[in-house]
Amino acid sequence: YFIQSNLRAKAAMIIKEVIMNDKQLEDLVKRFENFNTFYKAGGSTHSTADTCLGSILIMCMVVSIPGNLVSLVYFAKQARSGSKTVYDLLYSLTSSTDLCTLITALGPVSVLLGQTDRAPGVFSSPAFCSAWTVAFYFVTRFSLFVVMVISVCRTVAIRSPFHVINKVAVLCSCIGYAAWILAKDAFFIGMGAVSIMSHSDWASCIFTYKPGLGVAYVGFVAVELIVVTLIILANFLLCCYSLLTTPTQSTALAERFRRVSRTIAIFTSLCLACALPVVLLLILTLERVDMSHEVLKYFRFLSYVFLVILNAALNPVVYMMLMPSYRQWMRNNAKRCAGSGRSDDEIGGDQKECDEMAMKEKTDKVQL
Repeated sequence: YFIQSNLRAKAAMIIKEVIMNDKQLEDLVKRFENFNTFYKAGGSTHSTADTCLGSILIMCMVVSIPGNLVSLVYFAKQARSGSKTVYDLLYSLTSSTDLCTLITALGPVSVLLGQTDRAPGVFSSPAFCSAWTVAFYFVTRFSLFVVMVISVCRTVAIRSPFHVINKVAVLCSCIGYAAWILAKDAFFIGMGAVSIMSHSDWASCIFTYKPGLGVAYVGFVAVELIVVTLIILANFLLCCYSLLTTPTQSTALAERFRRVSRTIAIFTSLCLACALPVVLLLILTLERVDMSHEVLKYFRFLSYVFLVILNAALNPVVYMMLMPSYRQWMRNNAKRCAGSGRSDDEIGGDQKECDEMAMKEKTDKVQL
């Protein structure tokens, strides 16, 4: 890989630092021979799998970049229209990060569909490699945090239906976490504890760490991802428990409330399905499990890159399938574009409708 990347000098330096005895040297030579044999054999399985993965990512980009743009316009419009709930704001942030995630998919696609199997391609440029890595891993962690905030807000709404969540506090928490991610990465990169390099297993660039301060960086990232994922999982289970145990009521308000809870439960379950493999891979890495097997190499790419992009691509589908107001807004705009529709009446989101009706019925002692 290093020879293909024109990094012979760096390879020599790494070998000098890493290899301390003959046994480690023998192990490295054996791995290189296996690697060389696999690629000399033609790499047909490797190329076929990469072609399929790259084609799927292209389809995700073609379909979901416009989908996330439309979703961003819709949720941003609802958030600016005086919505009393935080969900439109949070969905706007999710659509923004999903859009950025899909744009960054161009890098891995160029590697997967390149003329040479997993050649670095655009990632051979240090500037592009650094910018892509910082951007991709920022949106990955930030989008997971936003999903966590959505799930926590929904749990609060289930436990206290009439409690109004402070939108400013939620927005400040999101901004604060984004600043924390950028500041942490900038500090450790500036201190030389972590560096950025292209890697064929990921079909992109990754952060690599050095002993000492670099281990602290890996610990920070691992704790962040594991804790945030566990919080999402706990709130998802609470939401599902509430849906299964709460008696179904015939009022329109109760039905809307359940529909919003069901939508958020499906939204968070999709995020969990894509995030849990990353947590598992982190645990395997911390346990120093040998990742040289070809299946585990693909597991790296699928966990860290492919599933993240797939999650961003599927979110607009969730909005379209489970949000009636979103579908109605799309129909109204389609009719207006066709010249046969009336003007958009700023149709409110499901959650805004639900909470506004809840506040109104509170005076009548209506219990959900």
